[in-house]
Amino acid sequence: MATGLQVYGLWQLGGFQRQERVWRNALDRSIVLGFVNFGLSPFIYWWSRIPDNGFFLAMVILLAISGLLFLASVNFVLQRLGAMLPDEALRIETNQFTTFNLNLILAAFVVGGISALLSQPRILPLWLRSLGGAMERQTPPFWLQNAALIALHFGPWFLLLLILLPLAMTMALLWKTKEVIMENVFGTQE
Repeated sequence: MATGLQVYGLWQLGGFQRQERVWRNALDRSIVLGFVNFGLSPFIYWWSRIPDNGFFLAMVILLAISGLLFLASVNFVLQRLGAMLPDEALRIETNQFTTFNLNLILAAFVVGGISALLSQPRILPLWLRSLGGAMERQTPPFWLQNAALIALHFGPWFLLLLILLPLAMTMALLWKTKEVIMENVFGTQE
């Protein structure tokens, strides 16, 4: 239901500034990703019931990737909306924080990809063997083994931090944008 509310909220924004092409493109991308999230969200429940099913796991991973892309697209929507609103302070804050959020989301993709690669037991030795004559032995160097262990141990928590921080900042920006819109529409003119 929460995913459906997100899609409904974006759908409601569709009536604002229909003639702005850049705004509409950003909004339409967010709506499409919202529908993808909406369609994939039941797989979380099904995967929790049957965790050994590989298809359900693949759909949950796809949902996680789609969710991060949705968060990035909402930040693009906020950038476009902030550029169209008359409040200069909101425009500056939105531009700064959405850029920071997008960089954190990119870092989450990188950390998630590295963590996924390191969690596969055969990937690291194959990579080291592909270096050819540069590596004399089959075992990775000590520092690389330690880095892999740290990434495997703290990777999910670091990844969670990288996801929650832009999520919280996006929600704060949404609230600030709502406040500016409500003040401009229903505020007193002096």
